[in-house]
Amino acid sequence: MKKIVVAIYGHPESYPPTLNALNELSNVFSEIDVLYRPNIKSTWSYAANINLIPSGKPISVRKQMSASYFSKIIYLLQFTRHFIKLASKGDVDYILIYDYLPMICLYLSKFFISSKIKLWYHSHDVVELKDIRKYSIGKFAMKAQNRCFKYLDLFTCPSIERLAYFPMDKFKGDFILLPNYPSISFYQKFTKVEKVNNLTKLIYQGSVNQEHGLEEICSFIKDKNLYKLSIAGQIQDNYQKKLISICSERQIHFHGFINYNSLPMITSSCHIGIAINKPTAGVIYQTGGGASNKIYEYAACGLPILYFDNEHYNKYLNKYEWAFATDLSEGSIDKCVNEILNKYDYY
Repeated sequence: MKKIVVAIYGHPESYPPTLNALNELSNVFSEIDVLYRPNIKSTWSYAANINLIPSGKPISVRKQMSASYFSKIIYLLQFTRHFIKLASKGDVDYILIYDYLPMICLYLSKFFISSKIKLWYHSHDVVELKDIRKYSIGKFAMKAQNRCFKYLDLFTCPSIERLAYFPMDKFKGDFILLPNYPSISFYQKFTKVEKVNNLTKLIYQGSVNQEHGLEEICSFIKDKNLYKLSIAGQIQDNYQKKLISICSERQIHFHGFINYNSLPMITSSCHIGIAINKPTAGVIYQTGGGASNKIYEYAACGLPILYFDNEHYNKYLNKYEWAFATDLSEGSIDKCVNEILNKYDYY
């Protein structure tokens, strides 16, 4: 059995695929050190061989993002110092880095790390260099990512379409496609069929913004007493008010941010999952077929889903009978929902 150091510039409980990965890795490695930024309160039950190592004092994501440029540099240098301390230990066999910000740590500490250590990079979300502000920390991190690709032994990401956004010409290691599927061991106790009686409950979980068809869904359920929409995720006040203005306030419920251990209980109490990502929002949503974990978390709870009807999402999802494509017109949503409800137990 071996030891792995995991570095993620955020809280692992903000990234369900990371929690699933840590759960699986705990069966493979004898010890796992997880270096992270303490942005939320921890509620997950980790395996005994997983050591959580916070870098810095607890601070919310919003406060961290609004901090001064100098403070952000201090946070990152502090994280880098912790990273070097963990990675330079003689008993480390693997290093797993999540997303591009910790790649600065790898770039700055490459000469402190034994050449025997295997380097693994996993990308949750792809970012284009042109979309990042000049002289920002993100810009330097992206450059560090590109320069470090030649050192990597393993690269994984959840969507094959995203490879075009990475310097694969410099990469000499192994690539594995790793879609963001949920863990059966965690979800099996939540998979059930919630009977549809007089009220059909739709749910959206994740980052809440105008790119997920929520305004169109609210227009569809407006004045229909047969439907209720639940939204689980952080939402800006002005957008919440906008959604309430479209449909009746009693038809929509805002749960706010829900920790991952509690989320499946809420999801499994609903009937249809909203997994719509408008591809006009950028490369993350354009390439989300295997990367949008909410899609597969709905399915793991037994919910049929609505997804955006285009070539990319059809490629990933039209093979599943429980996935229904909509162009977000009212007629299209109505057709999908009625088809689901007519054979709900089957789907």
